[in-house]
Amino acid sequence: MKITYDWLKDHLQTKNSENQLLDKLTDIGLEVEQVENTSADLHNFIVAKIIKTEKHPNADRLKVCNVDIGEKKLIKVVCGAENAKENLITIYASPGAIIPKNKMEITVSQIRGITSYGMLCSESELNLSEESEGIIELNSSKFNKRIGKKYFTNNTSNLIDLSITPNRPDCLGVRGIARDLATAGFGKFKINKPDKIKLSGKQKIEVKILKEKDQGCTAFGSCLITNVKNTESPKWLKDKLISVGQKPISAIVDITNYVMLDLNRPLHAYDADKINKGIIVRNAKKGESFKALDNSEYKLDEGMCVISDKTGVLGLGGIIGGIRSGTEFHTKNVLIESAYFNSRSIRKTSKILNIDTDAKFRFERGIDPLSIEEGLIKSAKLIKDICGGEISKIDIQKTAKYKETNIKFEIEADPRSESFNSFEGLHTANPTLYAYYVDDIGNPISIVSHAYSGLLNSEIDSLLDLPGAYQEENVIYHPVYEIEEHEIKFLDDDAGTFSSFDHWTDFMSGTRMRFLNPIREYGWTKEKYINFSNLGNIQFYDLEGESNNIVPIIGETYSPMDANQNLSSRIWYAMKFNYDSSTDTFDARPPYTYRIEFSKECCRFRFGFR
Repeated sequence: MKITYDWLKDHLQTKNSENQLLDKLTDIGLEVEQVENTSADLHNFIVAKIIKTEKHPNADRLKVCNVDIGEKKLIKVVCGAENAKENLITIYASPGAIIPKNKMEITVSQIRGITSYGMLCSESELNLSEESEGIIELNSSKFNKRIGKKYFTNNTSNLIDLSITPNRPDCLGVRGIARDLATAGFGKFKINKPDKIKLSGKQKIEVKILKEKDQGCTAFGSCLITNVKNTESPKWLKDKLISVGQKPISAIVDITNYVMLDLNRPLHAYDADKINKGIIVRNAKKGESFKALDNSEYKLDEGMCVISDKTGVLGLGGIIGGIRSGTEFHTKNVLIESAYFNSRSIRKTSKILNIDTDAKFRFERGIDPLSIEEGLIKSAKLIKDICGGEISKIDIQKTAKYKETNIKFEIEADPRSESFNSFEGLHTANPTLYAYYVDDIGNPISIVSHAYSGLLNSEIDSLLDLPGAYQEENVIYHPVYEIEEHEIKFLDDDAGTFSSFDHWTDFMSGTRMRFLNPIREYGWTKEKYINFSNLGNIQFYDLEGESNNIVPIIGETYSPMDANQNLSSRIWYAMKFNYDSSTDTFDARPPYTYRIEFSKECCRFRFGFR
């Protein structure tokens, strides 16, 4: 999976550096295989203007062009393009430039006796499209003021190549990676508003999924867009694709590729006028074949999932489309496919036929079936914005039901990140809440030091794992953790649920807590402790280990509490439970569910969980 930091920021709000990004990606299990500076190869491509052309004295089909590249004197470039003419604004490759298509390096060279100081480029040579007839013709009104400037301006970040393991299909789209980074505290995830589009009329191309044994497709969504004008993609879209090594082809194809890379939602575009009496999703028949978009002829085995019409096979479902129904620049009506294909069927078919595509790579790992409609809406809106047209109502055919599933995770979290405001049913391996005072720039005010001598390796590791801890030579430093005074009002929820919000504590330095039935689990009565007058009724574990009682709320206090309702002057404020006198240890996990909610307001403390 190839991404750039610039593209990632479409979904992630962060001020972290690219080097910090690389470290974080590795931390969350997304291995960085390679980092490539693609912009270095593109800075030698310059917007230029042909001032004068002359016939080459020694070659009939060549011209000698005087080219303005923003310098005081004109340079000479030998060019064979028929459309090279005076006042044409195009793209100039200076000596040292590497042509993206063939990786050829441009040099000062003699061409039939005339010295050429560079090259004027076609779209094909720059991987901007398949167009190779003539050099690029840029819009004069748009680019006239950019003469001498770099053409590729948006490719500023490096190309990051990630190794995505098969169990992480959610990270095969830029948005999925951004979501994972935000969850790990690396910025704030941007929740974009759903695209709104005007839908008019029923989708006129009928779609039917045949119910067969070992069905390869269980959901097929489609949307017809009529009266489009397929064209070249706008520069922002071309730049996006080029930045990750994709070659722009046409607006319609580029949009489907963009949505796939951005949202991990593979799509396919058909020329609707080439479809004969509707779409049939079925298993292939023995002896069937079709010519694919890679110009290869494939003979199909019985049972392979195909998309077909009355004439025959249009493409292999979830793998590759066919030439017969492919879109072209003259396409007027386009049908967008957004479907769900069985991963086992995809793997089997692609292995037999030896086909590897971006869509296959994603479908064989698993695609969210609930993203079908989102993919259609996103692509339809972009097509309408760029190519015009009218969008039909969305049609989704299913042979299986898919429902949204909510999964509860046990998470270890660092709430110092702005991306965390609340956790419901939070668990940690060692649920300890730390707080420490910081100055105006966020540095701890009070520091404790520990010399290595006399410490066990496990103690050293534990100290270094503390929030804000750092090491200098043979000394470990960490903040002094404190909790300001706070009154606890309630300990238990009589209903045994989170339904009664009266049983929350007040906010304590931006944090409030509530506990679910700890007391009844240990044989204590609600009446005895819910209406307590002071905290002296509760036994705490102190640093000297004088108390061997079950600790219902907190442990490791600096000293036993005074007879009041305040948690004052505490360090090592920890939620630890089930003290075992035989081993002199606490159980690391609380025996009940609790909730911790973080205030959105700025507070005087930094927090961290262990």
